[in-house]
Amino acid sequence: MKKWLKFLQLSLVVCLIVPQTLSANTNEISASKPNAAPLTTVDTLIVGGKVLDGSGNPWAYQDIGISGERIAFIGDADSHQVKAKRVIKANGLYVTPGFIDMHSHAEPGHPEARKMLPQLYQGVTTVVLGVDGQGNNDVAQQYAEYIAHGIGANVASYVGFNAARQKVLGMSADAPTPAQLKAMQQFIERGMQEGAFGISSGLFYRPATYASTEEVISVASIARKYNGVYDTHDRDMGSVLDGIGYDASVAEAIDIGEKSGNRVIFSHFTPQGRHNYGRADIGVKLINNARLRGVDVVAAQHPYIATRSSLLAYTLPDWALAGGIEQLFNRLTEAKTNARIREDSKRMLNIRGGAGKLMFADANPELNGKTLKEVAEIYNLSVFETVIKIVRAQNDASVMNIGLYDMNNIRLLATQEWMMTSTDGGSEPAGDRQGHPRDFAAFTKKIRKFVVDEKLISLPFAIRGMTSLPSQFLGIADRGRLTVGHYADINIFNLAELKDKATYENSQQYSEGLEYVLINGQIALEKGKATTILAGKPLIRHQHLAEQEPTEKHMLEMLRNAFGGKELLTSIDRFSTTLTTINSQQKVKVSRSYFDFSKKHVAQSLPELEELYLRTPERSEQHKKGEISALKKNKQNQLLNNMDLNFLSFLRSDELRLLGPLDIPEHGDQSWWIMNTGDLLSPAIGLDRDTGHIRKVLFDDGRYILESDYRPLENGIQWPHKFRLMDKKEVVFKGEYSEMNINAKPQFDTPSWFNIEK
Repeated sequence: MKKWLKFLQLSLVVCLIVPQTLSANTNEISASKPNAAPLTTVDTLIVGGKVLDGSGNPWAYQDIGISGERIAFIGDADSHQVKAKRVIKANGLYVTPGFIDMHSHAEPGHPEARKMLPQLYQGVTTVVLGVDGQGNNDVAQQYAEYIAHGIGANVASYVGFNAARQKVLGMSADAPTPAQLKAMQQFIERGMQEGAFGISSGLFYRPATYASTEEVISVASIARKYNGVYDTHDRDMGSVLDGIGYDASVAEAIDIGEKSGNRVIFSHFTPQGRHNYGRADIGVKLINNARLRGVDVVAAQHPYIATRSSLLAYTLPDWALAGGIEQLFNRLTEAKTNARIREDSKRMLNIRGGAGKLMFADANPELNGKTLKEVAEIYNLSVFETVIKIVRAQNDASVMNIGLYDMNNIRLLATQEWMMTSTDGGSEPAGDRQGHPRDFAAFTKKIRKFVVDEKLISLPFAIRGMTSLPSQFLGIADRGRLTVGHYADINIFNLAELKDKATYENSQQYSEGLEYVLINGQIALEKGKATTILAGKPLIRHQHLAEQEPTEKHMLEMLRNAFGGKELLTSIDRFSTTLTTINSQQKVKVSRSYFDFSKKHVAQSLPELEELYLRTPERSEQHKKGEISALKKNKQNQLLNNMDLNFLSFLRSDELRLLGPLDIPEHGDQSWWIMNTGDLLSPAIGLDRDTGHIRKVLFDDGRYILESDYRPLENGIQWPHKFRLMDKKEVVFKGEYSEMNINAKPQFDTPSWFNIEK
């Protein structure tokens, strides 16, 4: 903390917390403990509900208080004299953690899709994206877009093996060279460094289907360095033409995890095909045996007997698609190859139950809602010719395979202690189209069917598999349980009214029965209706370590909510700090700040301070000899009266050395210098190679990064222009430094406002 206090003094942008908030926060977190100071007020209080905390324990009557984004109190609100700005009466209702969707395609590209309404109405508050091997490695950029535009649920992401292979090898079926394998590993490493929770693969899909087990192990081992996970869409769950089969596919995925050192999760885990009806016990035994060996293997499922994937994957052999669709068309021009493709396509359709079992769930209204057999009849073509016609017109199409899963297999898997839940669905709102009902109802159907109707599993067991089990597996320590200090992702529902309305015939129906859904303390669903709030946030893997006490960021978030501000910054000018909130575009000054940097305070710090002004490499020596020596003569006055210079102040700066260009693409045109500051911060300074001007300054203390852009002023001084404060790539704040009169004398207690970029 001392290191950060000194850094905050000197870096212009600081995030500070008023003492009252720190005290209140401590009380809130200990309010449910014996002899704790009474908690007077919370933002939201949920009273009278049957609380299932996510652990698998039976429900208990408890009240839950929320301050800001987190749970501040659990217990009897009356006996603790807890009051609230808002009270939600949950009498007769269940209160649970928000559900975590372990395999989702809810990529929020469209403004309406960002609301994530299909997920919200079934209680999903966190989705895991980048599945099936498709996750991009530009995690930071994706997350920046989520922050900029808003998102309806929390998002965790994987980086994809398929994406890495396609980036390096295209759609080639060739094995990678050593250099290409290294490039794939580097692709994965960047995603992990930027906060991905692990690596996903879709070995059922091209081009990953061409990869050997050893290739996948080699690439997946990169995730192990970052304590990531291995998420697998298996190579063959039983429906692949001339494939390795269900048993061998499960064994391969476990082998990949065991040899790469990763925890393993099977996506939508159910054997496929009528020949595998009643064979889920084989997979259960393989997983349980692996767990006995110490391999952390889990799985996720949805409660439907139909799959959804692509027309290409279901009807055309991989060998015919090697190299891409154009190569397919070329192969069709050769008579013998054409005949072979037709025969293999026929065999593939037989495995899946025939063309009548493939129903289009596609954006094309001409296809949507019809089976492949029906479309062939409309076109007056054979089934194979119909497939080729569609591929020529739109490359691919989305189809469901009805009856590929056996419900008894699904039931057996639902009873396993390592089984989670997923939708495998998108986030487009209900509309006039056909889709898979799982998008809208996987969670509600599982509870309705297996808990209420069939009594196959208990409600606490089902909730555990939807909440604490996935958060524990992913390493998200502050979600998935109703615990003081955790983020307030909370569902409130009427079990008797919980309904999955979506069907195969009419999939575009939201689930019912959820009364309230809170995400990060904000009400996203109220009295069964979605609000306009986009309360989600991107989640970074390495942020979610167990915390013994509230972090600065936690307290900052609570403070922001306490003041009703959309954003919060604390500015520092001439060592005077001012807390600032931005609410409805209005700038509000909070009169009392956590630290009041006075001249006396600065003077006490001077023995550890030296000024170093970097403008160009040539002038730095001049400043070392001249201005710094002058500072040593009269440190107090010189420092206080010359803060109109560069404002680059470092602690115990005793060495300056050229590092050369850092391996950061966007910084490739800069030379980087490092300030050796002993056991304190080590700021890196990027100098423009042509002009020698400062371009960027990075401060990194191992947790936070402050990145400032600099620009030259008329008198040659470099002035900080834009900034980003990041928690290891998650952008906490960004904006612009205000224009300041650099020749002005130090003025204390005068705020310097920041322009926040929304």
